[in-house]
Formats: sequence, structure tokens, C-alpha cells
Amino acid sequence: MDWKLFFSFEGENPPQASRRITPQLVPALMRLPDVLVGQTPRPEFHSLASRDLYRGHSVALPSGEAIARAAGLDPSSATELEEAGGNWSGTPLWLYVLTESEAQQKGEYLGELGGRIVAEVIVELLRSDPTSLLKEPDWQPDLAGADGKFGIAHLLRYAGVV
Repeated sequence: MDWKLFFSFEGENPPQASRRITPQLVPALMRLPDVLVGQTPRPEFHSLASRDLYRGHSVALPSGEAIARAAGLDPSSATELEEAGGNWSGTPLWLYVLTESEAQQKGEYLGELGGRIVAEVIVELLRSDPTSLLKEPDWQPDLAGADGKFGIAHLLRYAGVV
């Protein structure tokens, strides 16, 4: 992985800019080719969004709002979601996370629930890794740059991956 495409490193070119997070999918994901999905009885089955919606419904996945409440967060209001491009009750989680980002952060960052999901996954991965720094309770970062700040770029350099 070329980490320099994702994070800013001192003395290197700036990282590759990413697009805003939005609930709109690119046309290629809305019209999947037959080679991927085969012959389908309904044209909407060529859409990744439709396939995900049907699959989520068939296994009774909880909505984004339900997961937000379970996480102790106030779900985004219908008004926020409507302003961001839709008005649903019981939004599928993947659509909720994308819409929440657009409504709360103008697509620059994940919103409250999306960010929490990503952070909790990372923390749990670190907790389950026997070589993780979390297993060293006295460890303190001492990798700060000249400006006194410590970030992911410093950690990646320390790890020797860049």
C-alpha cells in the first residue's frame, strides 16, 4: 500500500485528494454487467444498491437509526437526511452512514455513527492483536514532528512502511 497517497508526510507531495462522501453511487455500480450478476429476473438486480437493499431486508438488518440509538447516539433527523438527498424511515445502515456524512460533515468526513463504527473496528483489531501497543499500558508516543504534533504519518514512518 502506498500510504503517501492517503496521508501527508513531511517533505513529500500532498496525498491524493478524495471525493466527498455522498449517498449517490457511480453509474457503474447502478448497472452491474451480466458477467457479474448473471441473468436476472428483474432489471433492478443489476444495481448494487438494490441488491444490498434486498439482501439487508431479507436478513432483517437493523436500520441506521436503530444502530445509532443502540450506540447511544441521537439518530440524524429526517430533515437532515432529506436535505442530504432522501427521506426515509428506517434507513439501511450503508445508506444512513453515507447520508449522515453528507448531512453532518458536508461529505468531508464520516458522521457521528459512521466514524464511531470505523473507530470501534480499529480499536477492536488493536485489542485482539497480541503485538499491539494497547498491550503496553505505559507506552507513550514520542514521535511528534517539529511542530509538536503526532499523527498517523508519524506512526507509519515509525512502523517502517513508508
